[in-house]
Amino acid sequence: AVYLANHSSGSNGWIADTGDIVVNGINNYSGWYPTIIRQSMTATAGSITITGAGINSVALDTTDSALLAAGNINLIGYGLNYTGIYYANGITNGIQSTGGSITLSAYSGASSASYYGIYGGSTSTMTASQNIIFQGATLSGVSSSGSGILVNAALTATPVFATGNSSAGVTGYNSTTGLNWSGAMTATNGYIQLAGNSSISGLMTAGTGLALSGSGTYSLSNTSNSLPAIAANLGSGTFSYSYSGPLTVATLGGISGITAGAVTLTQGGTSTSVVNRTTIDAPISVSSLTVSGGEIVITDQGSVTASGSITLQPGTNNALEIYKSGAAVTSTGSGAI
Repeated sequence: AVYLANHSSGSNGWIADTGDIVVNGINNYSGWYPTIIRQSMTATAGSITITGAGINSVALDTTDSALLAAGNINLIGYGLNYTGIYYANGITNGIQSTGGSITLSAYSGASSASYYGIYGGSTSTMTASQNIIFQGATLSGVSSSGSGILVNAALTATPVFATGNSSAGVTGYNSTTGLNWSGAMTATNGYIQLAGNSSISGLMTAGTGLALSGSGTYSLSNTSNSLPAIAANLGSGTFSYSYSGPLTVATLGGISGITAGAVTLTQGGTSTSVVNRTTIDAPISVSSLTVSGGEIVITDQGSVTASGSITLQPGTNNALEIYKSGAAVTSTGSGAI
């Protein structure tokens, strides 16, 4: 296990002036995280990678637990029974990549809603120059089950540490305990990518937009969210998104439009300008759809198909505009339009 204790007075934490910072932890003890970071880390010209695998996993749990890197930042947590990645309240500028992306990968096998795949505190922030990515985690190639997987991972000739799993979503006990994030996140020049059950009340801002993949329940509830484009491939998963500013249903991260179960898009802006326009510029195929508030536009590239109800309700003094030739809005089942 790795335990970096709280700062001593006057300490600058860990600083790598020319290279990378890599911290790997593993244990099989329920009373302590395998990787606890209570000091700041700065990679002036490189990247930061922190992993943990255990009954618990990775914890950044004090106001000193700030990470700053010129390159990418990777946090990877595999929590057999409890939380995968714990990111406490009150870490101002807590995770910052000034020239790269931030990826948080986590698995939690918890049997209680008291624990999370990833937990992010309400007053802690995260900023990447490029992308912010949430995905699953694994102990690759290790046999056995239960705590035996941790023992085998630690005792192999070359210990096996947790790695990210881009083909899986963040895993938690239920729909609100996969990714549960209350702080602000910003992908300045890139996109935010979510995979797995996600409940995010913090402000989300991105230069290019939001991509979602994998079945689950996605609830993004901050009414000031500012993501210029969205694309989602969720199977039968559900998606609710509150936002202000312009939004385009587009192609992003290799995903075109929205494929999902029930989808609700709620525009909070009240003006009649394009600032509050929702543009459907790629196909939407869902079980039901509600788009409300602001101006709503369906371009010639866009369309809406649902097996259930479709509600397109512009805001006061706004309009619904359809420019597609042919069938732009179709309910294939018993739902109403």
